[in-house]
Amino acid sequence: MENHLPISDNEHVSLDQILKDYAREYVPETKQWTSSLLKETTYDALKYEFTVTFNNDKKYKYTKFMPEKYIAFCQAESQGKFFLAEVRDTYKDGDNVIKIEDDEHSKGS
Repeated sequence: MENHLPISDNEHVSLDQILKDYAREYVPETKQWTSSLLKETTYDALKYEFTVTFNNDKKYKYTKFMPEKYIAFCQAESQGKFFLAEVRDTYKDGDNVIKIEDDEHSKGS
């Protein structure tokens, strides 16, 4: 049985359709940071992926990164200290960390 939400007296839209439309229009959140460690982060709440660009331009993607952790990261007094204590050490050498090569290196420049 499919859930339907009333749009008007004569029209109903399925919850599945609303979620599909949202996913199609969704843009992950990117933030710039003033930090001695971090340059930029992007959080994709649909995929639970947290991508971090460090000030040295190295970039890593952390998968299975729950929204609660992302919110705590954003609300932390220091994002760099939070990252070191709660992200780096939690995801150390795990399957959920992916190093992203920059375009120049991957092209062989």
